[in-house]
Parts: sequence; structure tokens; C-alpha cells
Amino acid sequence: MKIVFLDPNHRLSIDTFQLLRRLRIEETVVRSPIETNKLIIIANGTPDNEVAAILLHTLNGEHTVALAFPKYKRTAIAKYIHSYINQDYNNIIVILDQEQDKLQNIYNYFKEQMLLEIKNITVNNRTAEIKAQWYNKQATIKIIVNGIDNPRFTNTP
Repeated sequence: MKIVFLDPNHRLSIDTFQLLRRLRIEETVVRSPIETNKLIIIANGTPDNEVAAILLHTLNGEHTVALAFPKYKRTAIAKYIHSYINQDYNNIIVILDQEQDKLQNIYNYFKEQMLLEIKNITVNNRTAEIKAQWYNKQATIKIIVNGIDNPRFTNTP
């Protein structure tokens, strides 16, 4: 897949492009504005941006996906998902870290805080798929939560 940065001047956009250049796969980035309905929101930062960029390059297909690094991090992005739908993105992936939160609490927060009419939610451990509507626009939002459940590697008992 090709990448177009929503904000090419953002620090993480620049870092991601520099990584792709070092790996000699900078052709993954589309420099001119291009219309796409696919968006990945990196709600934490590095290294999530790097992993997403490398995965998108590996999925070297004909589609282009926009990559966003929002001002509002982690679950706070839930209140702003509608603004991306308003920009005609209807396939949205949100990537965030679990940190100390329980998975169900993260999904509940998104459900409660998104300013969308939710049609359906399907939860499968570290992912959730939400079918929603913002006025007359339909969207699918996929939430991917990075983390591990093994107490040996976390601060939770």
C-alpha cells in the first residue's frame, strides 16, 4: 500500500519518511495529494508509526492509505473520530497502546465518547470493529490495541 501523510510536516511524518528512506523503500510515500477513503490513526507515536509504515510497504498493493498523527493521543482521539469521517474517510484504523487500561475499558470509552451513531460493535480480544454513522456518512472504525496480557510483563497483578 502507498502512504500519504495527512500532515507531511508533522515530526512523526518526517521520522517515518526518514525511516523508509534508510530502508530504501521511500517510494511507499505518495508526495502529491491523493484521494483515499482509508485512514490509519497512530494514537501513540513511535514505534507504532514505524511498524505501520513497514507493514503498509509489505502489503505493496494498489491502494493508498492516509496516515495521521493526531494532537489527541490514546483514547482521547475517540471524541474526534467524527472529524475524519467528515473528511470522507470511511475505513479507519486506530492504533493505540494498552498501557495500564483493561481492554474492555478502552472499547467502552470509545463507544461512549465517539460522537457517532453506533450500529454494531464486534470485539475480538485486541481488536474491535465498530460500524457507525456520522449524519449520512457510514464508516467502519477498527481499534487495534498494542499490549500483552501476561502479568510477568506488566505492572498489573
